Amino acid sequence: MTDKELQTARLLRYMKGLPKGVGITQKEAINDLGIYRLASRICDLKQMGVPVESRFKKVKTRYGETSVKEYWLGAK
Repeated sequence: MTDKELQTARLLRYMKGLPKGVGITQKEAINDLGIYRLASRICDLKQMGVPVESRFKKVKTRYGETSVKEYWLGAK
Protein backbone atom coordinates (compact mmCIF):
# COMPACT_ATOMS: atom_id res chain seq x y z
CA MET A 1 0.00 0.00 0.00
CA THR A 2 1.14 3.51 -0.70
CA ASP A 3 1.36 6.17 1.99
CA LYS A 4 -1.69 7.85 0.44
CA GLU A 5 -3.72 4.64 0.72
CA LEU A 6 -2.54 4.06 4.29
CA GLN A 7 -3.52 7.61 5.28
CA THR A 8 -6.94 7.24 3.65
CA ALA A 9 -7.58 3.96 5.49
CA ARG A 10 -6.37 5.49 8.77
CA LEU A 11 -8.67 8.49 8.28
CA LEU A 12 -11.69 6.28 7.55
CA ARG A 13 -11.07 4.18 10.69
CA TYR A 14 -10.72 7.34 12.75
CA MET A 15 -13.91 8.89 11.37
CA LYS A 16 -15.89 5.67 11.93
CA GLY A 17 -14.84 5.81 15.58
CA LEU A 18 -16.17 9.33 16.12
CA PRO A 19 -19.59 9.88 17.71
CA LYS A 20 -22.37 10.78 15.28
CA GLY A 21 -22.18 14.42 14.16
CA VAL A 22 -18.61 14.89 15.40
CA GLY A 23 -16.04 15.64 12.75
CA ILE A 24 -12.36 16.11 12.12
CA THR A 25 -10.52 19.33 11.28
CA GLN A 26 -7.13 19.86 9.66
CA LYS A 27 -5.49 20.45 13.05
CA GLU A 28 -6.86 17.17 14.43
CA ALA A 29 -5.79 15.32 11.29
CA ILE A 30 -2.22 16.57 11.73
CA ASN A 31 -2.07 16.00 15.50
CA ASP A 32 -3.93 12.68 15.71
CA LEU A 33 -3.18 11.03 12.37
CA GLY A 34 -0.13 12.74 10.87
CA ILE A 35 -2.18 13.70 7.80
CA TYR A 36 -1.20 17.09 6.39
CA ARG A 37 -3.47 17.01 3.31
CA LEU A 38 -6.85 16.29 4.86
CA ALA A 39 -8.87 17.70 1.95
CA SER A 40 -7.05 15.37 -0.46
CA ARG A 41 -7.75 12.33 1.71
CA ILE A 42 -11.41 13.40 2.00
CA CYS A 43 -11.53 13.58 -1.81
CA ASP A 44 -10.09 10.04 -1.95
CA LEU A 45 -12.81 8.81 0.42
CA LYS A 46 -15.53 10.44 -1.69
CA GLN A 47 -14.12 8.82 -4.84
CA MET A 48 -14.39 5.47 -3.02
CA GLY A 49 -18.10 6.17 -2.46
CA VAL A 50 -17.83 7.04 1.25
CA PRO A 51 -20.45 9.66 2.18
CA VAL A 52 -18.55 12.56 3.75
CA GLU A 53 -20.24 15.79 4.77
CA SER A 54 -18.65 19.08 5.76
CA ARG A 55 -19.29 22.48 7.25
CA PHE A 56 -17.33 25.49 8.38
CA LYS A 57 -16.72 25.65 12.11
CA LYS A 58 -15.59 28.73 14.03
CA VAL A 59 -12.56 28.19 16.26
CA LYS A 60 -10.70 30.52 18.58
CA THR A 61 -7.10 31.38 17.88
CA ARG A 62 -4.65 33.56 19.75
CA TYR A 63 -5.56 36.32 17.28
CA GLY A 64 -9.33 36.03 17.62
CA GLU A 65 -11.58 33.69 15.68
CA THR A 66 -11.42 31.98 12.30
CA SER A 67 -13.37 29.37 10.34
CA VAL A 68 -12.05 25.92 9.54
CA LYS A 69 -13.59 23.07 7.58
CA GLU A 70 -14.87 20.09 9.57
CA TYR A 71 -15.63 16.72 7.96
CA TRP A 72 -17.73 13.82 9.23
CA LEU A 73 -19.26 10.64 7.84
CA GLY A 74 -22.76 11.11 6.45
CA ALA A 75 -25.58 8.63 6.07
CA LYS A 76 -25.32 6.04 3.32
